[in-house]
Amino acid sequence: MNSLRGRVERIEFDHGISHVEVITHIGTIHSVVLEERGEGAGFIREGSLVDCFFNETSPVLTQEPIAHINTFDGIVKGLQVGKVLCMVHVEKGETTLKVLLLRHQAELLGLSEGKRVFIFLPPWHVALEVAHE
Repeated sequence: MNSLRGRVERIEFDHGISHVEVITHIGTIHSVVLEERGEGAGFIREGSLVDCFFNETSPVLTQEPIAHINTFDGIVKGLQVGKVLCMVHVEKGETTLKVLLLRHQAELLGLSEGKRVFIFLPPWHVALEVAHE
């Protein structure tokens, strides 16, 4: 599981769906929060310190940026290649993010240590949890 800590910059709410923008040290993370009660992401407030969590299978790894939000560049710092899967360690600043791909995907991307890549993180794949200061 990948984790980034940040502070909530803005929340927009409409019909049981909240769009939450979180400022982190690698850039702004956009998250979608679904609410059953229709009150918005009530457990999160603007200015709240939060942890952004996302699974290793959630990010999309590319050679070029594919979106204007939740896209971060980084450098491949390590590859764990198996028969079917490949765990890619991507460094962005002082943070290492893990991305799990099919080995075939890693081969098609020509991944190797030191290669610059882009990570797109779909907003609906980011879970938020209020952090305690």
